[in-house]
Amino acid sequence: MLIDPATNKVVGGIKDIEVNHGAAAAPDGTRLYITNEAESTLDVADLKTLQVIKHIPLTNHPNNVAVSKDGKRVYCRHRLGRRRG
Repeated sequence: MLIDPATNKVVGGIKDIEVNHGAAAAPDGTRLYITNEAESTLDVADLKTLQVIKHIPLTNHPNNVAVSKDGKRVYCRHRLGRRRG
């Protein structure tokens, strides 16, 4: 769900992402990058259409995501596995 912080109202949603964890917008406002734990992908959504346009496969379960200030790089962190002991 996308919420307008000025009005605190739902303004849209991106479907078909079962277990999202983190999200970050591109600096130019055209794309939203969402970590999808269920599919172990980084999903890229077009913010005009609110449609997922790309699924980038990752290893393990991705968590947080960040976009560089210039928008040229997207950084994604994932769990390395369970701690034992």
